[in-house]
Amino acid sequence: YLSTLKESKELDAILPDLLSVMGIKTISKPLIGTRQNGVDIAAVGKGSNDKEDKLFLFVIKCGDLGRKDWNSGEQSIRQSLDDIEDTYLLNNIPIQYKNLKCKIVLVTGGNLLQNIDEQWIGYTKQHESENKTYELWDGDILSSYFHEYLFNENILLPEYRSLFRRTLVKIE
Repeated sequence: YLSTLKESKELDAILPDLLSVMGIKTISKPLIGTRQNGVDIAAVGKGSNDKEDKLFLFVIKCGDLGRKDWNSGEQSIRQSLDDIEDTYLLNNIPIQYKNLKCKIVLVTGGNLLQNIDEQWIGYTKQHESENKTYELWDGDILSSYFHEYLFNENILLPEYRSLFRRTLVKIE
């Protein structure tokens, strides 16, 4: 399901809901027709492995990501990451978040294909620093986050949870 989501108005629409449930506050959402300097969603909070608040910059791409998606023009992964490095980090971070460490997250409902693994690893190693890290949220990671934070029985009132479980069992 996640790999079929389009970037615009689908994956970028559901990601802020997931972040909110994870305790990460969205500070900017995607805008159509406006230059975003590589960042689709900016957010602040603690990730699953973080001890302190961080500034999260999300780059959203749809489906499986391969060679043609890495460096093929204005909408490519590398161009988005370069825009973040060259412009967003220098000019677009709100003043109250300038001192936070930054985590740049490439998000896709699909997978990062083997033919660009080395480019991704090389890029992130070259640009990581003490205050800036990179992370990949692919379909597997997203589905585990959705399962853990959004699509579990805890979203229901206690009196409906057993009915929910029964429905799942009988769904076949």
